[in-house]
Amino acid sequence: MEYLADSLTVQSYDARTFGDLPVGVVLQKLSDDAQIGAAARDLLKLHKAPANRPYQYEWWGRDFRDHGKMPDTARARRLGRLASSLAHWFSERTAAEEVRLAIPYAELALACTGDSIDPRAVLDLAGIYGATGQRERIRDMSDEYVAMLFAGKLDAYKAAERSHDYRRIYDFHMALGAIYGYLEQWTPRGGWPPASAIFQLEHVRSTAELINRGLPPESKERVVVPASAIQLLARAYDSTGQTDKSVRLLIDEGNARLSSPNPRLAYEVITLPDRKPIDVSRASPALRADWDKLTSKVATLPRTGGGTF
Repeated sequence: MEYLADSLTVQSYDARTFGDLPVGVVLQKLSDDAQIGAAARDLLKLHKAPANRPYQYEWWGRDFRDHGKMPDTARARRLGRLASSLAHWFSERTAAEEVRLAIPYAELALACTGDSIDPRAVLDLAGIYGATGQRERIRDMSDEYVAMLFAGKLDAYKAAERSHDYRRIYDFHMALGAIYGYLEQWTPRGGWPPASAIFQLEHVRSTAELINRGLPPESKERVVVPASAIQLLARAYDSTGQTDKSVRLLIDEGNARLSSPNPRLAYEVITLPDRKPIDVSRASPALRADWDKLTSKVATLPRTGGGTF
């Protein structure tokens, strides 16, 4: 059963149709089996009516620990990875009601990490809450996870001094930037710069540049900062009276994507959220001219879309 979960994790499918798939039909037949029936029932439950806590799964949650580290091979870890995969599938839909279906999966994925903070799981859940307008839940996440994220980020910086691997640092900045950004905490409260969206998202960009340094443009190891993070930083600048800096950011990121192996990504950068667009007309004349040039080039490209933070 563990290997089945691992196999499902790397596939892309609609959880709502799982019961009609061959694997779903087989699991239904196995649900009364004395040895693996509980495991089969849990997988069917995950796809049909997902619970958001590991202890709500009789077989897969049996080795869950909320204190201390769990090995990657633990059933609960495997359950969390499968839940994360299903959350990603729903979060990449364009319809709001489908994105909302990602919530219990993302909540389960984060819960399955126990007390070992996983910045990517935090980021996924914050992005889904943000995309579905659930600000109070993000505030709850901030209360529960921000201190742990800062502690984890400090450990990541210390580890990078030896390994020169900055990807985990990037992940922590992304998670903190998402939380502060969706809460619109653009500038620090109490005078501590790291407790702000601008600080964290600027460090997302600088850490990505550090990772990409020396890597060829076509390398799959390169990090592309998500368009949603760029837009959030642009909103942060604009909301703090830095409209020129906001527009310059969008222009620079859009042009960088135009010259990349996937120029269509430029469209996602300049397509701002409808509810809080940036008024480019308030930018300087030179920047408005550069913006018009960029948008003219992007208008000729085929579009991509979907996805949360």
